[in-house]
Amino acid sequence: MGKKKRIKYAASKDFPNIIQPRILDFKNFILETGFDSSYFGNRNPVTAEIGCGKGEFTIGLARKYPDRNFVGIDIKSDRMIMGARIAQEEGLNNVCFVRIRIECLAAYFPPHYFSEGYITFPDPHASNENGKRRLTSKRFLDLYRQVFKPGSCFHLKTDSDILYHFSKESVTDHGSSLITHTDDLYGKTMTGGDINLIQTTYEKRYLAKNITIKYVQFSL
Repeated sequence: MGKKKRIKYAASKDFPNIIQPRILDFKNFILETGFDSSYFGNRNPVTAEIGCGKGEFTIGLARKYPDRNFVGIDIKSDRMIMGARIAQEEGLNNVCFVRIRIECLAAYFPPHYFSEGYITFPDPHASNENGKRRLTSKRFLDLYRQVFKPGSCFHLKTDSDILYHFSKESVTDHGSSLITHTDDLYGKTMTGGDINLIQTTYEKRYLAKNITIKYVQFSL
């Protein structure tokens, strides 16, 4: 790990809106603590961004919907600092970030806690032929069902043709409902709402290079 990254990891501990639970036994998904469902101090619906990176999309949603709560989830807290700092500066109390492996979701969050999910530009694991590491594979869909309410809507944005086609097949093959999809989100007429209006740094770079963005919406 580089020096700058170590410094950022250390700095992330100073942000009260970055939660970093300690994993005691990853093999058995045993964590030292669980998420406090009273964290936000209200009963507003909670949306999760899976693999939030710098938290740009999570922050964009929190700004737009002050009457909803948002949790950005990623394993790299050095990236989350950006979103956490913006949330503090703007007084966004309806958003927090959790540093945790996605595999530990059910061990950390209460059952059926979330109402909606976003997966924005995840690693497509193109070389992973069976697709088990992809965030829309069966094992992750089954995991989401434990911490998301039944029927929760999910939104996937990706620049990967492999992940796009895999996800369409996976959600229909493994008990979820495919709502809509497009292989060119900005080139075709789509009423995607937030999925179009909130763009991350990576997405803007892709668009600048004329890389098409794919979108899949499904419900658990």
